[in-house]
Amino acid sequence: MTILARMGLVRDPRASEALDLLAGREREDGTWTAARPWWRPPGSSGSNVEVVDWGRKGPNELVTLDAARVLRAAGRL
Repeated sequence: MTILARMGLVRDPRASEALDLLAGREREDGTWTAARPWWRPPGSSGSNVEVVDWGRKGPNELVTLDAARVLRAAGRL
């Protein structure tokens, strides 16, 4: 969604379902949390480690900023 927003295409009708999902994940306090991790912890077999801590618990500043930018570009915030 971020790429679509940067390209000015986020208002395309085909993006509406994804925007609905994004808006639906907003917490009551106006923040978003990171979704479940798609990687395994270091040392796991077949680990493709991502070194960024996305903050699995509670609100995440980077995710909140990105979600707000996308929804603002779409005219939904």
